[in-house]
Amino acid sequence: MHDTAEVHIVMSELMKLTRMHHAQVENKINKLGIHRSQHMTLMFISKNDGKVTQKDIARKYGISEAAVSVTIKKLESAGYIEKECDEKDARFNSLKLTDKGSKAVKESVDIFNSAEAKTFENITDEELKTLKDLILKMQRSISEKSEGETQ
Repeated sequence: MHDTAEVHIVMSELMKLTRMHHAQVENKINKLGIHRSQHMTLMFISKNDGKVTQKDIARKYGISEAAVSVTIKKLESAGYIEKECDEKDARFNSLKLTDKGSKAVKESVDIFNSAEAKTFENITDEELKTLKDLILKMQRSISEKSEGETQ
C-alpha cells in the first residue's frame, strides 16, 4: 500500500498542474473574445467540417439545447459561425465556421500547442511515454473500481 500522505501530495500536484494549464490557456483564449463554451463549440464545428447541428453539440457535451442555442446566437452575432439551412428539411440547420471563426480556431490551436510545448519542454520522450502509461493505468484502476461499485 502506498503512503497516504505521498498519494495526497501527488494528487494535489496533478490538480495544481491541471489548473495552471487551464488558467494559462483560458486567459489567452478569452483575449480572443471567446469564452469556454463558445470555444468548445467552435472546435467541435471545426472538427466536424460544418456538418453539425445544435442537437449534436448538446449531445456531445451533455448540455441542454437551450444552452447551446445561447452559445450559437452569440457566436453567430459575433461573426464566428453561420447557419446553413438544409434544402430537404428547413428545420435542420448546419453550423459552419466563417473566415473569422476559422481564424479563431487556428489561433486557439496555436495557444494550446504553445501551452503544451511549455508544459512538456523539460520532459524527455521516454518520460512522456511513462507519464502517459501511468495516467492510463490510474484511469483503468478508477474505472474498474467504479464499475464494480453498487449505488
